[in-house]
Amino acid sequence: MDNLAESLHYTDLAISSISLFISSITLIVYIYVKQYMIHPGHLLFAQIICEITLNLHRIISFFNIPTTNSSVLCKFLALSNFLSYLLLYFYVNFLAMEIIIKHKYKASHSYKLRSVFYHVFGIVSSVLFVFFSADLFSLESNKFSKCTFEGNLVANGILTAVLAIVTPIVFYYLYFFNKDHNKMSYTLRRYRWIICCTLISLVILTTSKYIFMDTSKNTMYFILYPIQSTFSVITSYIRLHNTKFFHELSNLIKQRKKRKNFQKMSFQHLVNDSPCQFSHSNYESLSEIFEKITSSAIIEILLALILKFADSDYQSVYSKLPKYLRTEKKRFIINIKELEGLIYYINIPQRNLLELTSFDFYEYYPEYFNSIRDALGISNDFLMQSFIERKNFTFFVGSFANDGGRSESLFFTTSNKCFVIKTLSNSDMKYFKRIAYHYAKRVMLNPQSLLVRILGVYKLNGKYFCIMENVVPDKKRSVVYDMKGSKANRKVETGTSFHGKTLKDVNFYENNEKIFLNNEERNKILNELNEDVAFLNKLELMDYSLLVVKYLGDKDFMDNRYWVKGTKACYCFAIIDIFQEYDLKKQVERFAKKICAKKPDGISSLSADEYCKRFKEMLNDLFIG
Repeated sequence: MDNLAESLHYTDLAISSISLFISSITLIVYIYVKQYMIHPGHLLFAQIICEITLNLHRIISFFNIPTTNSSVLCKFLALSNFLSYLLLYFYVNFLAMEIIIKHKYKASHSYKLRSVFYHVFGIVSSVLFVFFSADLFSLESNKFSKCTFEGNLVANGILTAVLAIVTPIVFYYLYFFNKDHNKMSYTLRRYRWIICCTLISLVILTTSKYIFMDTSKNTMYFILYPIQSTFSVITSYIRLHNTKFFHELSNLIKQRKKRKNFQKMSFQHLVNDSPCQFSHSNYESLSEIFEKITSSAIIEILLALILKFADSDYQSVYSKLPKYLRTEKKRFIINIKELEGLIYYINIPQRNLLELTSFDFYEYYPEYFNSIRDALGISNDFLMQSFIERKNFTFFVGSFANDGGRSESLFFTTSNKCFVIKTLSNSDMKYFKRIAYHYAKRVMLNPQSLLVRILGVYKLNGKYFCIMENVVPDKKRSVVYDMKGSKANRKVETGTSFHGKTLKDVNFYENNEKIFLNNEERNKILNELNEDVAFLNKLELMDYSLLVVKYLGDKDFMDNRYWVKGTKACYCFAIIDIFQEYDLKKQVERFAKKICAKKPDGISSLSADEYCKRFKEMLNDLFIG
């Protein structure tokens, strides 16, 4: 028995050392290549740290470095080992949640709050579990397991219950791989195998450590531990193999170049931030996979819009219906053969189109938006031509970033800079349905209104989005400010340059910006803005913004209602983000900010009347006649 156990223990040590070595290399790669740390890569990074801690505990314990249980080092090892076990369980499930969310909501581009939640919840829950269950565990050591926490019957029951939750998840993922094998990218399938292997490893670890309690006599303990270490090695290898660093380095080694050439070779491209340095798409980071899924969702939206605006029969038939037969939304049937022909015509790169999903496409309030587009002189043919440009279908990682903004929406600007596609949340759509009639009436009866023009609202495969006029066609040569009249958390770190970013109120005043207009233009703009704000206040809306753009270039595209020639520069003014009420969410946000903010009077979450009052005060302060 002892000989067998000792042999298995030596085997476990060897396998754990291999796992530690591979995980350490992967950790270094993740530290040096910033691309891998972009969401959700930080979850993988946390898993790597947990696995390294678990493997180090085994190796240190094997060499009997802490000689007694009473030593501080032994207690620290036991605590770090147990915390790493719990955190690894949390992080692998968080990663699984992110992949599920991205798979279901392809156009979703918001993750900042979830990222914070994952780390806070995982660390706090693990620490609290250790704290409240301290009496249920004791520090044990035997010939083969040193400085570990071993639980009593209650503790084992808790961990077994956790195990009962984990096991179905493992089998679910295994089933999910087979079911969606042809629908997901090669790299994403490998990341899902990482999740599976890690969960299996945790299952075995829990079984061996907390169910077979008498480790000094139970052979099953010594059999399961090397198996668990093997799964850990597999996980570590797949994770490292997914990095382009590993693939490129392997190619260099295979080439067997002369030593002097090898020494002269620059390895900078192995740690370059730009994903374009690597030509092998099967070795993308998880953040790049997520961007590709987002690109695929945008492509689906563009294809649906092209076919929608190209279908003149659909437009004419609907417009001829009596008003009592018209509904708030109209379903648009997309022919898959037409879709495939369109993809062939545009010649969309296959790497940008993951799959052809079913197209469940709805248009909301078509009568209203047809009238708005007609009033602006925007034809369906021009919209179709704007969306069908091949440049729209060429994407790069990070192309959907909303620099400076806190909006959870995804923005996409057409290649001709005329239109913006913006995704809408369910709450945005809920509020818009309530104000759609009033909004259409306002912009139709007041052509000079500075409310941003929405040209259509749609729903594709469960995701809402809208088309808007692009207020800032040349953002890179403009200075853009998003103004709310608040100074609490209203600053964007600009770095060396603020061109192309969306700045906020504090940036505006720190840059000593002022809007210089002649008295006639000033009064005209202020009157329009005050009327628009009064209109939004009447609808009990708040949290809208004034987009202020300062442009120093030629006035070639500034022939619409948003732009005005100032005494020192050209300026653009538009009211955006008009889909928010002072609901329970905003009330809770205000309560939380009042507690945390040093100056609670400056926060942006206010009732509609208070917000309107502060917004008008800001308007009077901005302009200089």
